[in-house]
Amino acid sequence: MAAASELHLTPEQIASVAYRLGLHRMTGSAAEANRFGRECGVVHSPARTGGRSSSRPPARARCVFSLSYAGDLVPAAFAAVPVGVDAEQVPSPATAADVAGLLHPCERAELSALPGHERPTAFARCQAREEVCLKATGQGPAEGAVEPYVGCGPHASAPDGWSVHDLAPRPATAAALALRAGPAGPSAALPGP
Repeated sequence: MAAASELHLTPEQIASVAYRLGLHRMTGSAAEANRFGRECGVVHSPARTGGRSSSRPPARARCVFSLSYAGDLVPAAFAAVPVGVDAEQVPSPATAADVAGLLHPCERAELSALPGHERPTAFARCQAREEVCLKATGQGPAEGAVEPYVGCGPHASAPDGWSVHDLAPRPATAAALALRAGPAGPSAALPGP
């Protein structure tokens, strides 16, 4: 698959194509048949759609989707339940050190316990996990990056009722997916180019 830069598309254009393809997969409806809204009416919340499909009964289909981008990586997640996806570029050691003080106290301790060269990657992993939880729940960062606790280690921690999964998109990038716990999972996850 070609990178966005090879196609001369912006991340926003790639995201637009990704969500239209994902919504078509989830609902079977044409893009113009979908109406878009926000769970709480502000831009940080997960988007949802409902509409009729010519191949489905008239009942409204629900599709929650989340998009992100880091450089030319554009992950997208689509589900019938609240979902969040995020990608973060690994910051410089100085940036990771400057911002780490805003994390949960346990996450700060986890970062401090790591060798210096591992901290930027662990910080990006933690930041991606934090963002997916905020996107999936529709909450803004009211308490900064302190809550929820998601961890910096190799295994994500998740708030009650949620699952958080690390994605491995490419070097120098961290990505994660949060999904409301339950039997329904993502119907389609479209990686970026």
